[in-house]
Amino acid sequence: ENNINIPDGMSVTFFGLPGETQAIIGVKGIDIAGTHSFIKFENVEITGSGKKADGNNTTNDYLFNQSKAATVGAIEFSNSFIHGFKNTVRLQGSDEKIINLVKFENCIVYGADARTYSLIHVDASKGKGKIENIEFSKTTIVYSGKCLVYSRNTDFTSLILSDCTFSKLLGSGDYLLDCDKNGNGPSQGVTITNCIFGSTLAEGKGIRANDKPVEVTNSYITNDMKITGNKINDLITYDGGETDLFKDPSQYDFTIIDGSFAGKTNCGDPKWYMK
Repeated sequence: ENNINIPDGMSVTFFGLPGETQAIIGVKGIDIAGTHSFIKFENVEITGSGKKADGNNTTNDYLFNQSKAATVGAIEFSNSFIHGFKNTVRLQGSDEKIINLVKFENCIVYGADARTYSLIHVDASKGKGKIENIEFSKTTIVYSGKCLVYSRNTDFTSLILSDCTFSKLLGSGDYLLDCDKNGNGPSQGVTITNCIFGSTLAEGKGIRANDKPVEVTNSYITNDMKITGNKINDLITYDGGETDLFKDPSQYDFTIIDGSFAGKTNCGDPKWYMK
């Protein structure tokens, strides 16, 4: 596993051909310094799991951990399996970094069960790091690390969650979206549509951001998703835990098994609809 440096001015698509197994990209991290129209991943397995020189297993910290200046139109993942990283996208440091869009579509993402960093984690100096638009669609997220999205002291544009299944999110006191204490957040608010939120690792919290609307449509929360503050209004409570709703969540099988569940064919990641 090595770092990949994408040269300034280059846009790149990492893709795998159709087949029984996906092409595997084993990487320590990706440097996106400079300007890029897009960086895309299509039909691949991206892993940060590897072995150290002493033979012990290791989990790499970040797929992207950008401190040098960068301007990127879009980072997009489609039909891909991402695992073995403690988070996927981090912006840090005092150089200016702007990504217009980070999008996951039809993916499965296993985040870290540690709470060090978040799945998407922006903690650059104030105003020096920004992901304008964040979108998860038709995607399954298991473990988020600290938060699903952490964007410290930084305004951005939108967070969209649509047709997604979430499980084992958040540690104690962590938020689904955390923009810190200063009233920052997405100018277009948060949109949650056709999503299922399963268990939390500990008692977490909902959204700490500006007062822009959180629009929720046809989305459910199981009774083992423990949200104790900053609650998300309009989530429908499912009267059971994720083991009542899903086939085998401990083995990451989120097939819906409850025939009485109103969202069995129109809620969560479509991969798991009741057949």
